[in-house]
Amino acid sequence: MMQHLFLVIAFAAGAAFGVAPWPEVIDSPAGIAAPALDADGPPLADPPDAERTVPALVLTVQDGDSVTLMLDGEMRRFELLGADAPEWLDRAETQRPHAAESRRFLTNLLLGERVLVFEPEPGATDALGRRRGYLFRQPDGMFVDLEIIRQGYGKVSTRAAEPYEPVLRWYERRARELDRGVWGGPPEPEPAVEDPEAPAQPAPAADRAPPRPEPKPQPEPASEDGFVWITRSGSKYHREGCSHLTTSRTRVPRDSIRSTHEPCKTCSPDS
Repeated sequence: MMQHLFLVIAFAAGAAFGVAPWPEVIDSPAGIAAPALDADGPPLADPPDAERTVPALVLTVQDGDSVTLMLDGEMRRFELLGADAPEWLDRAETQRPHAAESRRFLTNLLLGERVLVFEPEPGATDALGRRRGYLFRQPDGMFVDLEIIRQGYGKVSTRAAEPYEPVLRWYERRARELDRGVWGGPPEPEPAVEDPEAPAQPAPAADRAPPRPEPKPQPEPASEDGFVWITRSGSKYHREGCSHLTTSRTRVPRDSIRSTHEPCKTCSPDS
């Protein structure tokens, strides 16, 4: 009964928010095949068995196809196997076309969310130590790789394989026909950011407003937003600006690390 109720909720959430639901397989000899996303589109392949998926939490988003997960009790860099989005380069003066849009899309989709990870080769890593696989967002079951392709924020990766490649290719062709995202024209330019070091141009005397008093600096909030900072090798969590933070610091939801980390006694992040 609970499994049937899960299916109803998943389909309702997908219909309401326009996402790609992936139902749970009922324990029966035949199971249940996933529905088509569009009336004229191909059906999704059967979802992976529950025994082949691992729960994880999305801690950070690097670019449109890679994230950092709390996976198997440790922070792991993870690359989506089905989607290939423009790479975001932190130190680049000029980003690649659509890199900012793809990164923003995946951030809005996944940051702080719990996901199910399906790795065709569990635990395998590439030359850079990254794990690879497909992601399904909880609790609505969205197939994240497919949603990136469907919305045009990335192309089908050359590493995508059966049984998902055919449906990914179909939605890639559809996104291209609709000129979505990476298939359309150049992205809208990002708003210009003024150089704080550049001297300000004085306004004409007649247009000048009377000077306003400088605002008083406000004290930094004490993590009321529910996020704290951890380091790669440390066992405590901190406020931003704590003297114990190193260059490997990562901002994470506080509730996600309560069972694995303790509050720092120097900066008292819970006070």
